[in-house]
Amino acid sequence: GGGGGEAAAAARRSRVLSPVLLATTLDEEEVRLLNSLARQHGGKVVTKWSSAVTHLVSTTRCSSNGAAAGQRLCGRTIKYMSAVLSGQWVVASSWLRASSAAAGWVAEEEHEVHGDNSSISAVSGLGAGGPRRGRLHLE
Repeated sequence: GGGGGEAAAAARRSRVLSPVLLATTLDEEEVRLLNSLARQHGGKVVTKWSSAVTHLVSTTRCSSNGAAAGQRLCGRTIKYMSAVLSGQWVVASSWLRASSAAAGWVAEEEHEVHGDNSSISAVSGLGAGGPRRGRLHLE
């Protein structure tokens, strides 16, 4: 059930044709997938933050509270804070899996990280949306 919506979402492509990708808190399998996708679909994987980075890819499994509420939360790393302050995409590792299934970089919005574990209240949701606000502020 619901396959039509997923197919339509998978067909939406990223507007960034050649992303510069930086990983934070990904496991070995996710890092391998990141490197493979960059080779297959164009893009460059870097290991240090710079203003050239277009996408920070983070695991969001580190928050049981956020996962229960359907939020994509990540750890507050220096790379994460740099991406938010620079207005770059901060996406969950689900973006990698969706891009792999679609055979190309998919639109980021459905995979954008909502915030980090330190700044979001699990009860009220206050503090959510930092990555999106940072990105939209600079657009």
